[in-house]
Amino acid sequence: MTGAAIVLVGLLVGGGAFYVGQAFGSDSASLTVQTNDHINNLDSAQIQVHIQHGTADSSYSVTIRVATPTGAGGPFCDVVTITTDGSGNGRLTMKYPGTFTGSACSPAGTGGPSTILPGTYTVTVSSSPAIASGTLTTTFNVLPPKHVVTGAGTIASKVTSTNTFPYPVLCGTAPASTTNAPYFTNRVGSVIFTGVISTTSGQIHSNIILNPCVTPSVVTFNVAYVLDDVTLTLPSGDTMTGGLTLSGFGTSTGIATATTAVTFWVSITSVTGSGGLESVSGVGEIQGSATTVGASNNYWIQLQVGGDD
Repeated sequence: MTGAAIVLVGLLVGGGAFYVGQAFGSDSASLTVQTNDHINNLDSAQIQVHIQHGTADSSYSVTIRVATPTGAGGPFCDVVTITTDGSGNGRLTMKYPGTFTGSACSPAGTGGPSTILPGTYTVTVSSSPAIASGTLTTTFNVLPPKHVVTGAGTIASKVTSTNTFPYPVLCGTAPASTTNAPYFTNRVGSVIFTGVISTTSGQIHSNIILNPCVTPSVVTFNVAYVLDDVTLTLPSGDTMTGGLTLSGFGTSTGIATATTAVTFWVSITSVTGSGGLESVSGVGEIQGSATTVGASNNYWIQLQVGGDD
């Protein structure tokens, strides 16, 4: 209630009346942001901004800032106009990512809003003219779809056999029949996954084409990880067991030896399940370092389990 209220008190005795003036202070302006909390994808995210007890019949410029989970870039912002009514109240509902961009932030954010990345998003609002009271910050959570498993982990592998054709000789002007550039190597070994994919044993098969006679050295390869005893943890906390074969291609920065490691990158383009994981498919990436006798590396994987949401 604004202004002053006058309370009339009638006296039953004495036949008169007197007036008591009671003053109430004006309510302060407030700015409030609200979101729907747990959602399954960003396309259904809604952000509501409210102004209460502001200046009547006025326009406020409101900046909405969304900070994203790690790896999604940002922050991303949008600047909107909220017009108040005769009581000084106004509201607006925005969809995220909608028209949000990194360039609307100060300083500017990076990248573009992701529509798939699960995690916690922090929303902050500010206005001009400035309103300092209210709920200026809130969060919403994007949940991974029920049938999608996204996660990371580590891989440790050990080479148990190597076959090279032809065997390496020096680069140079030797006759074509004795040169070795490029040459082919097949490596087989054991592998263990930890993290979202957990195994106690598995096999790795890689077919490598090497050309040491150019600078920098060129190494490309195909690789398959054959895992027979996989335990897969779902977003619900439930587990599934069975087999997985992860196949892909990769490159490295040079040619490894038994004592010299090189960094490498693998794109997992195919995931095939068996047994209790027969319905699983997916994609992923692997990065790490390797010698000719083994490797230690990290992986990221996204698996589709059964039906789609």
